[in-house]
Amino acid sequence: MPWCVRKLGSKTLWDDPTPEEADWLSPNDLRADALRDLETEQNTLSIFEVDEGSGISASRILAAMAARCSNLAKADFVVFDSAIFGELGIALERVEGETFDAGVNARHMNLVQLTAGKLADFGSRIRSGGDKKRYTKKDVRELIRDSVARGFIDASQLTPDVRKHIDT
Repeated sequence: MPWCVRKLGSKTLWDDPTPEEADWLSPNDLRADALRDLETEQNTLSIFEVDEGSGISASRILAAMAARCSNLAKADFVVFDSAIFGELGIALERVEGETFDAGVNARHMNLVQLTAGKLADFGSRIRSGGDKKRYTKKDVRELIRDSVARGFIDASQLTPDVRKHIDT
C-alpha cells in the first residue's frame, strides 16, 4: 500500500502519552487537542500521497508545503499507510494540490464525506500507527533549497522572508 503524508501543527500532541497522562490516555487514544491539526473544510481533509517511484518523497512534499508559508519555520508531519482509508470506510477524491511543486500537486487527495467519528478514528489510527517526524527550521530550509536547486520549485514564487533564508 502507498504511504501518505499529513502536516501537523504540533508533533508533541501526537506523541505517546507522558507518565502524567497515562492514567487517562491510553497508547492508542488521541488527545482532543490534536484534532486542531485535522481541521476540515466542507467535511474534507487534505493529504498527499508519497510516490517514491516518481520521485515524490515525504521530504519533497514537506518542502512543497513549507515553501507556501509566509515565514520559514519548523515542520511537523506524520507518514502513514493508506490502508487506513479502506479500513475506516473513508472516501478519497484526487484534487490538484496548491503547492509550488507540480509533481507534488499531482499526488494530492482529499478525504471526503468525513464525519466526526471517522475523523477521530483516523486521528487515532495515524497517531498510533504513523511515523511522526519534526524538521527543524534549518532542515526545512535545506529541503526547500534542494527542491529549488532541482527545479521542482521556482524560487521567484517564494515569499521574501522564505527566499531570504533560502538565499543565505
